[in-house]
Amino acid sequence: MYTYADDTTLTITAPDLKTLKKHAQTDLTNFVNYLHDNNLVPNRDYPDVDLYFNETKLKHDAVTKLLGVFIQNTLKFHQNTTQVIKKLQPHMHTFKYINKILPTPTMKQLYYSFIYPQLIYAITIWGHEKSNKEY
Repeated sequence: MYTYADDTTLTITAPDLKTLKKHAQTDLTNFVNYLHDNNLVPNRDYPDVDLYFNETKLKHDAVTKLLGVFIQNTLKFHQNTTQVIKKLQPHMHTFKYINKILPTPTMKQLYYSFIYPQLIYAITIWGHEKSNKEY
């Protein structure tokens, strides 16, 4: 179980799907009981196996967001790359015009304030998908 701020992620591994389902349901049931006992409310994003939250079957999402990183059920990161590009486009548009009026040191400072953090956030997770591909 990983917890960061108000995000808690339950991660389960097993050698096969049958064992995974068994462990996942047991752990999820225990986790739900813990949440209820402590008056906490969970978000219901879970993997593509039949799991139940009390008596409600959980739905599967092909993409989920975990700490700002989009994780796809295919373990690819196209969605994440697309989101990073969308975040950067307005900044790049601004940079296109302000570079004519601001000195280079100021442009560098703006780059390291607005662009660089978007490029490196969680890069160790999503940035290794294809080492020979450029984004």
